[in-house]
Amino acid sequence: MSSNSAAKSMSSSNKRGRLEDDDGDGGVINSQPNTSKQQRSSSCNEGDSDNGRESQALQSILQSENTDISTFFASTWQTKPAVYRRKEQSEMNDRNDNLKEECPLALAVDMGWDGLASLLQRSRNRFANDSSTTVTGGAMGSPPGAGTTDPPLFFRDQTPVQPDEAEVAYNRNPFSAYLDGCSVVLNHADLLCPRLAALCLDLQKSFPHVYVNSYLTPPGAQAVPAHADDRDVLVIQILGEKMWTVYGNVPIAHPYPPEQVGKGNLDVPDAVLNGPTVIDTTLRQGDVLYMPRGYVHEARTESTQPSFHATVAIASHDWTLAGNVSELVSRTLTSVPEFRVAVDRSIGRAAAATTTSDQNGHLSSLQTQIDHALDIIREKVSAQQIASQLSIKYRRQ
Repeated sequence: MSSNSAAKSMSSSNKRGRLEDDDGDGGVINSQPNTSKQQRSSSCNEGDSDNGRESQALQSILQSENTDISTFFASTWQTKPAVYRRKEQSEMNDRNDNLKEECPLALAVDMGWDGLASLLQRSRNRFANDSSTTVTGGAMGSPPGAGTTDPPLFFRDQTPVQPDEAEVAYNRNPFSAYLDGCSVVLNHADLLCPRLAALCLDLQKSFPHVYVNSYLTPPGAQAVPAHADDRDVLVIQILGEKMWTVYGNVPIAHPYPPEQVGKGNLDVPDAVLNGPTVIDTTLRQGDVLYMPRGYVHEARTESTQPSFHATVAIASHDWTLAGNVSELVSRTLTSVPEFRVAVDRSIGRAAAATTTSDQNGHLSSLQTQIDHALDIIREKVSAQQIASQLSIKYRRQ
């Protein structure tokens, strides 16, 4: 579809005042899709998904490169970016069809322009009708709280449109913003689209937790500048096409949220942007890009057509050993009253403040406390405790 046709299609859908719900529920998604949808999606490559214990959608993605889930987690996951192409119909047979009609991946990829218009309308209605929704100030890719959605975010020339301008110029209407040349970002789009919700539920057979941020970009545009994320992602091209560049030099390996270069006050180093690329390609409908967290990337559309893609966010920074041990150690030690007391006021201060003998005595006393703390940590911090902590966390997400 040409850019003019796409714009007219979304514009006319908006003017009708009522958009047909492509999944029949007519509302915002707050929980699981209906049972019939879940049952139907289970027919996709069920025999290749470890009898349903692994994600059918993930297996379908990987089949395009003749690999499987075990190989992906052993050699690609958190290690290197990879592109998985949608196969042409002539290349497929019944077993290797990586987009079978009832697969959760196929249902998402084939949502069409009507499905996109429905998603945008739901986002508009949700923000207009939900007084509890708060404006985030244009934060890029930040997941909202469970059960809530951010208002649509608009970007122009790689710069966020500030909330006041979005309100005055567009009344937070994603159709108006898009037709004025803005890219439209919907955080947690899976809460607004049954097809994306079903895809997330399926992928959570293989990942502890996922959610979707969606990106609609007009022709000849780039929504956001080069940056790195604190999460692994699966970029699924749904409509149009988009050119992606992934840089080979990783500035901060496996970053946590404050360490995302290209966001906030952390610039992308010139050495990264001037260095080699590991991926420089165009994604078309059904193609998928896997990218580990930390890789700097950017994407843009060509001048002839728009693009709509879904980024499946896999918040791997939340499952790290360092993060979970730190959390458990902090909780364990703060439960001991003596460790909540400040250390002696002389420790760390200038040597002249106390005699050398006093300093040595205070340091010796502090070391005794540290040794005691380490004994408690060895007793209380275990693999089973980490597993229990993660189990509670996953249930809350």
